[in-house]
Amino acid sequence: MLELFCWSSRLDLMPADPDFDRKCRQLRAAAHTAPSNALAGFIRELSEKFPAACHEGPDGCEPVWEAPPEASVKGPGGDFVALRVRPDHYRRVLVYLLDAAARHRVDCYDDGSEIFFPAED
Repeated sequence: MLELFCWSSRLDLMPADPDFDRKCRQLRAAAHTAPSNALAGFIRELSEKFPAACHEGPDGCEPVWEAPPEASVKGPGGDFVALRVRPDHYRRVLVYLLDAAARHRVDCYDDGSEIFFPAED
């Protein structure tokens, strides 16, 4: 699984911050919560484009997520989501996810490649 972290700008998370990894670990360990208003549209868009049950692929119905986006929201305010994407769907999901993130002003970070995708100003 490949993991992408996305969050609303209210969290003020920056990968250059020396405490970034610690803050992300704390958020990932937090209890599941409903998404904040800032993340709700983003989560809804991802869930509609890539339903949790499956996504049509060359071998029929293939799950995209390890857990559905709405079940992956964390943190006290619902402003953080840790998305685990199956590797064979990663590129397709990433392109759509980054477009949706820009529309909803959500920052994203690819934990494996350590690439930060800030929301457009």
